[in-house]
Amino acid sequence: MGEFDLWLMISRSGIIIKLDLAVLLCMSIGSWAIIFSKSLQFIRAEKAVAADLRWPGGLRDLAGRLKKEDRRSASPSMRLARESFSEFQRLSTAQSSTFEDRQRIIETIRHTTRDEAAAQIDRLFRAMPFLATCANAAPLLGMFGTIWGIMHSFQGFEGLTRTGLATVASGMSEALVTTALGLIVAIPATLAFNFLTSKLGAIESKLQRFATRLVREMENSLL
Repeated sequence: MGEFDLWLMISRSGIIIKLDLAVLLCMSIGSWAIIFSKSLQFIRAEKAVAADLRWPGGLRDLAGRLKKEDRRSASPSMRLARESFSEFQRLSTAQSSTFEDRQRIIETIRHTTRDEAAAQIDRLFRAMPFLATCANAAPLLGMFGTIWGIMHSFQGFEGLTRTGLATVASGMSEALVTTALGLIVAIPATLAFNFLTSKLGAIESKLQRFATRLVREMENSLL
């Protein structure tokens, strides 16, 4: 079927089919926008965390680096380090240097780094649920459009003639377009969601290793 025929077929379809196709088209545009933006964001984040894991110095070196870093830095590890270091400075100056106080400081820092790591992963995960929604809902919307179109076409069977049969067949082919578009939306969304989830898991693993090293450096500085 040619491109002109497809658009002509859509233009002749009922309002429900047109609304269904419009929703699927919006889902397709939205999912592809998220796929491209999240892929770029995750690549940058993973490179940044991997580079920060190779940071050679101690806390003094990290403090100097944080002063140079933009607060809006895309690096999840630097965001984590800024929050943890700020909390560490506040606690270490406010409390005495007894063993119990040092233990409390380290325990608080562990909680801070863990919570901040989770916050960074949540930040990266934003908009990902939309992909999962497209992967699950698009085929159902496509099937809904198809079923609605077939039901509408069946109404033309009453007093059917040769011309009427052609009209019914045209209506059923219109309905099948929604199923095809639903799959076109769902398949890339499913593949992208699985791929991006695995990338996010790799970033989370590296971020946890960075947090562990950061806590160890702070613990050593209190000895």
